[in-house]
Amino acid sequence: MEITELLQRQRKVYVDFFQEQISSCNGSSELLLESKIEEPEEYYRLYRFDCIKRKEDDFEIIEFNNDVYINHKPINYRFDELQIEINPFFWNECEIDLYGEIDNWGTFIEWIKEWIDDESDEGHENGSLSYKIHNFQRPKIETDKIVLAIDLGTVTTDALIQLIRIIEHSGIKKMRIHSDEILKN
Repeated sequence: MEITELLQRQRKVYVDFFQEQISSCNGSSELLLESKIEEPEEYYRLYRFDCIKRKEDDFEIIEFNNDVYINHKPINYRFDELQIEINPFFWNECEIDLYGEIDNWGTFIEWIKEWIDDESDEGHENGSLSYKIHNFQRPKIETDKIVLAIDLGTVTTDALIQLIRIIEHSGIKKMRIHSDEILKN
């Protein structure tokens, strides 16, 4: 199976679930808001919520948590010099381990801007999709790896392939896609 086909199947499992859930949202879905967390970089504070309902003088935030994923043994791919291992993962709880160092995060920030930000964003209604990521957390730099945590939301597989290309061009030689933190619970 080609990498694009596997990623498309992963996305489809989540997006089918998401569309089923937003049909009963009765509010705005995929509305982009800024969290009030202590984070100097704006794009790590942005969060696209699954569903926001108005309740009299308040709002109710609803996040859809899918417990279905494509279960398979780890599958290895190569993108030129980049070795990629794809494990079972949740599209909306994607973790990417990068083995190596990154000196310039500029292209990553540009990717986040492109795939989360929408200046005309007013939320989506009637089941329409934003085709945007929902969150990209500040990368965790550990002693042996860098960990990216992304809620891929309803973004296309082309966007994830674009991120993989950015990783490849950053000099990283090995990466692993998974949802270990969620799946082990």
